[in-house]
Amino acid sequence: MEVFRGEQIVASLEGIIGEGDVAFEINHPGGYCWGDGTGLKVTPDIRPGDRVALRFGDEKAGDRIVQDTAVDTETILNGNTVIVKGKIAAGRRPQSPRAAHRQPRPHRPRRPS
Repeated sequence: MEVFRGEQIVASLEGIIGEGDVAFEINHPGGYCWGDGTGLKVTPDIRPGDRVALRFGDEKAGDRIVQDTAVDTETILNGNTVIVKGKIAAGRRPQSPRAAHRQPRPHRPRRPS
């Protein structure tokens, strides 16, 4: 994984994703640290406009541009609802703001009647 600011790599890491793994974690116990497997030993200050790229060996797997969003209040848990307030910069609004920030509830089987 590499983080680009313009054409410059500002952070990177290399690790192994085992067969059957669906993801890996960075800077989390049991995960990888920024700089692992590379010579750039720095935890990045990832900013809006940076590009985060993933590759497997020399094969590019995808990338994303970091959006200008921020949470500016404490998160509120109300029953099964989590309320997070903040900002999404102009020109970065999703088509449906409510839908874009909703987390699906896990499927719960119906109880027999």
